[in-house]
Amino acid sequence: MFYTSKRKIKGFFKTGNMKYYGAFIALLLVVISTFIIIRKNAGVSNDPVAESEAITTTQEQTTTAVVAKGTYRICVNKTYNQVSVYGYNDSEYEKEPCRTMICAFNSDLSDTRLSPEYSDTSKQLWQDVDNGGFVRFYTKFADGISFHSARYRTNNDKNTLIVDDYNTIGNQNSTEGITLLVSDAKWIFENCSFNSEVYIYSDTNEKNYVENYELIDIPKEITWEPSDDSEGSYWCPTEIDRIEAPDKIKVKYDSYEGTVINQINAFDKNSLNVTEYVFLSGKYNFEKAGEYNIVFNLVDIFGNHLTKDAVLIVEKDEKETTTADKTTGQSVTSATRETEIKQTNEQQNATSTVSGNTTSAMDDKTTAEMQDSTFPAVTDPVKPSQSRETATAHSATEDDSTAVTTTPITETDIQE
Repeated sequence: MFYTSKRKIKGFFKTGNMKYYGAFIALLLVVISTFIIIRKNAGVSNDPVAESEAITTTQEQTTTAVVAKGTYRICVNKTYNQVSVYGYNDSEYEKEPCRTMICAFNSDLSDTRLSPEYSDTSKQLWQDVDNGGFVRFYTKFADGISFHSARYRTNNDKNTLIVDDYNTIGNQNSTEGITLLVSDAKWIFENCSFNSEVYIYSDTNEKNYVENYELIDIPKEITWEPSDDSEGSYWCPTEIDRIEAPDKIKVKYDSYEGTVINQINAFDKNSLNVTEYVFLSGKYNFEKAGEYNIVFNLVDIFGNHLTKDAVLIVEKDEKETTTADKTTGQSVTSATRETEIKQTNEQQNATSTVSGNTTSAMDDKTTAEMQDSTFPAVTDPVKPSQSRETATAHSATEDDSTAVTTTPITETDIQE
């Protein structure tokens, strides 16, 4: 059978069918070539509907797929520290910006107009910068032309914002590129493809959209950017109203902030519970018993900041108390022995004193009997101000010869 099959194949090529076979191959190559050309041309199209660019960014152990959705014109007006973004629709850019942003830039940023033919582009969730620290949502169109957040002290840590760098937004700074709020940098990162245009210029005649914009003040206890609404944010997204907390809060030794926050409540203007956004400030130590002055804080994205003072009471460590009790018990036992010895000696001394007084009384009685019955017995006067104990001690002192001498009891004489 195998030999017969080979004969059939050879017969096929020797017949006139060969010309049809060649035509089929040629047609298949034309179809494949046409498909490749169409795909290649689609990659440089200015049509935001047809365009889709997938960018994979890896930073440390974080991998995120970002799909840039369309083509935009990004205009940076250095006069107002303003970024205006215009969408692309029906083969032309829109007349009004779809988003406006406040920004900061360094003095080296020069006027330029960048077309989509970029040679060095990049999108990074976190990127280190020359003046120290790391920025987030980094979108680079060309050398020196990038959009990103303010700097952070630690890579991949959203709670390490350099607040002084954030406060430069609306002015100039020393960071490369254009510094934006986290929310704005994220928007460009997720929406603006590398087919977008970038204009940088100075124009006093352009409408100023950010002239009334004011940065939210960040309390010194916070290093979280206000526009970052991701999980872990300190900033309440609704307008806050009140904090309800007692004047004193007691917690056990080695507690944590959550045990304190769980004893209070906070509400927004709509009476919704927003306690999860409350944070503590002040000097306190959960590993040291005592009283501490603390402050409950609540902030929102509208710039409101509420506070409530309280006293934090950290109870003593139960383990330390148990250990201290055992130690004290040993000391008390030792002290008890000394006390028992002292008390026993005092009792013997007192017995000796009583014996002495009894002997003296007997001597006095004998003397009295020897005296003439017409004369009263001689006794020691006791002042009204003297106590009974004072008189007894006085009597015992006057007749030391009759006192009974005893040997003091030592510790070994006392059985535990």
